[in-house]
Amino acid sequence: MDIKISKEIAEQIKDILAKEGKTAIRFEVVDFGWAGPVFDVVLDEQRNLDEVVEIEGIKFVAENSIKPFIRNIEITISDGKPAIVQTGCCC
Repeated sequence: MDIKISKEIAEQIKDILAKEGKTAIRFEVVDFGWAGPVFDVVLDEQRNLDEVVEIEGIKFVAENSIKPFIRNIEITISDGKPAIVQTGCCC
């Protein structure tokens, strides 16, 4: 998984995880586009068969089947919760 996150955003996410009693940020497929899956992130827990990457002290988790598609993703905060920076079309 290729994930980018600034130290400032990471600290905010750690606070959100602690406040909500969660231990990880999960990538979920919410749609499929012509270029592959479209992701969202949610507060969650690590599961037994998850792929896990820890960055800046935050566990990012995903089902093994979607791991190859999680690349060049930047994480931010939107409306007080973690979100993926939408970069637009990759044409």
